Amino acid sequence: MAKKIDDLRDHLFETLAELRNKETPMDLDRARAIAEVGKVIVESAKVEVDFLKVTGAAQGTGFIPEAEPKAKTLPAATPARRIEGHQNVPISEACMLCGIRLTTPLAIERGLCGSCSDRPEAKNLPKNGNGKVVARTA
Repeated sequence: MAKKIDDLRDHLFETLAELRNKETPMDLDRARAIAEVGKVIVESAKVEVDFLKVTGAAQGTGFIPEAEPKAKTLPAATPARRIEGHQNVPISEACMLCGIRLTTPLAIERGLCGSCSDRPEAKNLPKNGNGKVVARTA
């Protein structure tokens, strides 16, 4: 007897087809029993998935086939410059004081991370006519 979710699905669809066969329909009690067993198996698969999530295990019993790993597509590269001892980060996306990567549109617009925006040095950075900090160049 097969022990994969695809096989269970096939058996349940065969049961449905036999129920719909007008010439020799399947006995209703037998169909109900098959459906109940199918429910129990599906519930045990849900428990297995939950167990894998909680434990972080990479592999289950094989009842549910493992998904093929998706090829990661990376976004187009942006020119990066080295900023004061930090990893390569585009200057427009790095804090002007500490060099940390800025992740929110507001922080990128300000040119400062949340921690540095309150520092006294932030008040002394050159600003344009709109009061925005002028981006530095490499």
